[in-house]
Amino acid sequence: MTDSRVQVIQRICERLVDGAPVRLDMVGGHPRLRMDQRLAQQQARRELTLLGWKVIEGREHTLTVMGWSKDNLAYRLRTLLLACGMLRHERQHTVHVAIACAERHLEAAPPATLDDVLDAALTEVARELRWPAHLKDVGDLDRRALDPAIAAQLEHIRRLEGEIRVLCDQHLAAAHTAVEVFWKCRHTAHMSSETARHVAVQEALRPHDTPEPDHRHPGPDEPEHPISEPNPLRTGFHPGILGTAILPIDDHD
Repeated sequence: MTDSRVQVIQRICERLVDGAPVRLDMVGGHPRLRMDQRLAQQQARRELTLLGWKVIEGREHTLTVMGWSKDNLAYRLRTLLLACGMLRHERQHTVHVAIACAERHLEAAPPATLDDVLDAALTEVARELRWPAHLKDVGDLDRRALDPAIAAQLEHIRRLEGEIRVLCDQHLAAAHTAVEVFWKCRHTAHMSSETARHVAVQEALRPHDTPEPDHRHPGPDEPEHPISEPNPLRTGFHPGILGTAILPIDDHD
């Protein structure tokens, strides 16, 4: 099966079940998946619905992915807008996460190299941001639609996802700078941890000439059944942990 939906579903589900087999077939032109783990099935349904699809649960732990849902696409747009706003304002938290990781590795025995510390810190930051892995899952997803309203929503989503990729890259670049400066302050200048942290934070957050993503996006048409604005506490978004929201599933075509 070469359908891009199938490839995306496969990646998402295998990530949720940590590489365990996921059985996929096509029924009436729609991908259908079977999962043995009930919890993983519920997580898969949530993530697939968050992408904007209508997902139907069937017997024997099956999920059938139908077409795009206007309401679910509208909710995804709001979730992406929320993530963009938080990513623009939480870079300082990311820098502190990276430096804390670097400190742990510097205190380890035997001492880690700079490359090892950078790898560990950037991996931890990417895992906490969560969006890099999520967007990698859906990078090749076909977002075309015949319905003009849905096509407009999908195009808006594509632009927002591109903006989030840029913002995540900026977070990772700030983390890289912070760890590198912190390492040099400790190993070359022999500064105290407190002084090295201060210098690293100041350098990582120094304004650069890189332009910020253009966040002036025209709003999509409102769905027939409006979905409430995502609440950071209810969806799982909070400063520094910009992950996938929990969608109250309400399927409408």
